[in-house]
Amino acid sequence: MGKGLDNIIKRIEDKKRADVTALDKEFKTKKAEVLREHERRLQVELKALDRQYSKEDKTLTEGIISSANLSATRKVSDAKNQVLDKAFQNLEKRLGELPDEVYLKYLSSALKKGLDAFGQEFTVIFSEMDSDLVSKLKTQAPSTVQFKPGPIHDLGGIMLRSDKKGQVMDMQLVKLIERKRDMLRSKAAEVLFQEGAGN
Repeated sequence: MGKGLDNIIKRIEDKKRADVTALDKEFKTKKAEVLREHERRLQVELKALDRQYSKEDKTLTEGIISSANLSATRKVSDAKNQVLDKAFQNLEKRLGELPDEVYLKYLSSALKKGLDAFGQEFTVIFSEMDSDLVSKLKTQAPSTVQFKPGPIHDLGGIMLRSDKKGQVMDMQLVKLIERKRDMLRSKAAEVLFQEGAGN
């Protein structure tokens, strides 16, 4: 009976080893499947994250480039404006240094505009600094036009006032520059920066 029992124990042990081997094999197979599925999901998630970060990187990069372009444009614009402001300062300085004969021609032209706009009756307001030139200007005006010293900008010019029409025509050089500033600025920008010529 000892031998039959040994055979039974051996078969049980063999079956146990076979079951353990089968279970081990099944475990390894399941483990490999789970790992493959986990790896696949991980790759899908990584690709999704990569796409998301690529979009965010692109958006961030575009934002940085746009901001840099805007900043550069602003700096260029500021520099151009500084150049134009300096040009206007030089223009004002040069207008303040006009030769008397050129300045008198401007005053005569302004007087004619007053005659055209107001007729024969109006007042010319001038700077006392221009008294000598205004005495020459008086010879070009009808006797009904009055001349009075008043507050005029240092650059010069005159103001024409019609009490009859209740209007004032400001022909001061500084006001002339102000009225024509946008047009002058545009032309100066074209010359200085070649703007508006297809650029």
